[in-house]
Amino acid sequence: MTVFEELALLDLVSILLYGAIGFLALGFWLWVAGSRLLGWPSPRDVVQEHDAALDRETTLDRDAGFDRDAE
Repeated sequence: MTVFEELALLDLVSILLYGAIGFLALGFWLWVAGSRLLGWPSPRDVVQEHDAALDRETTLDRDAGFDRDAE
């Protein structure tokens, strides 16, 4: 490989890395705008909602006499 080919490869890798960083930044700012303007839930809210649903399901199973841990 010549020096020029190595520089071209380095430029390509740099462009790909900057593109990936830019894509992540764009996603972050879209989420910020969506959460403020459109009321999208935060990831923490989604996880808490999921955990609460699992707790409700476990409680319903236990109240019905079904034990998930029993085999």
